Amino acid sequence: MSRSRAPTMLLTAIAATVVIVSWVADTARDRGTPSAVRPHDTQLTQQALIGLTGGVTVREITQPAPFSLVALTGDLAGTSTRVRAKRPDGSWGPWYQTEYETAAPDPKDQVGDDMAAPGQSAGLLEGPRGTDPVFVGTTTTVQIAVTRPIDAPATVGLPAPASEPPDKNGLGYKPASKEQPFGQNINAVLISPPQAPAHRQWTPPSGVLMPGQAPAIISRAEWGADESLRCGSPQYDNGVRAAVVHHTAGSNDYSPLESAGIVKAIYTYHAKTLGWCDIAYNALVDKYGQVFEGSAGGMSKAVQGTHTGGFNRNTWGVAMIGNFNDVPPTPIQLKTVGRLLGWRLGLDGVDPKGIVQLESAGSHYTTYPAGSIATLPTIFTHRDVGNTDCPGNAAYA
Repeated sequence: MSRSRAPTMLLTAIAATVVIVSWVADTARDRGTPSAVRPHDTQLTQQALIGLTGGVTVREITQPAPFSLVALTGDLAGTSTRVRAKRPDGSWGPWYQTEYETAAPDPKDQVGDDMAAPGQSAGLLEGPRGTDPVFVGTTTTVQIAVTRPIDAPATVGLPAPASEPPDKNGLGYKPASKEQPFGQNINAVLISPPQAPAHRQWTPPSGVLMPGQAPAIISRAEWGADESLRCGSPQYDNGVRAAVVHHTAGSNDYSPLESAGIVKAIYTYHAKTLGWCDIAYNALVDKYGQVFEGSAGGMSKAVQGTHTGGFNRNTWGVAMIGNFNDVPPTPIQLKTVGRLLGWRLGLDGVDPKGIVQLESAGSHYTTYPAGSIATLPTIFTHRDVGNTDCPGNAAYA
């Protein structure tokens, strides 16, 4: 079976900025790029949402240490969730709709013991089902609205004792237990990325690029990736045939100095909590035009990410940092994504304005059954093949 998708206005806008270049990522550096930093730990804590019944339930979560991203894990079948944060003046920010993580290792992609996370056996990479992490800004209190089927059983379980670490097994989440079965286990994961030093200065990336010039890339070392979180070696495909555009989630009200912290938080959540061994995306671009290296293994190599369930093979995923359900990406963000993808596809001789046929690996993350053929633009979006709204209505229209 073959199905085709037409290019969207977003892809048309990105394609208009594409320039195919021959360029080595390691040699391109912008004066605004921060120097290499030590990888400070990103803190993850989790709190069980107990007593959730059918219908809408609102829970308020507080912890003394500030955090800036929130995710939900557990049995989320038939469940929708929204999050809002308390501001410093005591008022509440807007509600942000969470999105399910529909990016995961493809079913055909088996891993050996060297690729398994601590406590995880070889085979398919596994982890708790979860949402995308939602950036809410720095806060100590959030409200989470959970909507479940009317006949859903109440969530049960006991919170971890105060004297017990929230994550004794190092997984980044608390696995199901006799006291709290996985089917009745919904947890809030609070993520606290390290703050940028107060003295750090930021210089905007160059807004004017010469023909053939690609944007500078902030390497993993420069944004402070803790490489000890990765499990095993990168997986390589036999080339890149297409690119997939994503967005992250939550507030678009972040500063340029907060972007690296958001990337670290997403990396830690993907690698530890979801058990994906690395950040899902090959690259991330913020609203200021900063480009961050994603999955380890080399930006110029065909590293297989975990960004598009069913279509991870031979694709290269870039995430625009922000939520574009209601507002479009910034012009510099679109322009930078276009330049970046023009370079990356050009390395493999792929026409960024062409058409490609890709075979689906299947799974419940995609609308394409295993073995079916999707006919797509060589730059397409996550929602073209997945059960998701990503990269948002305002970005897709």
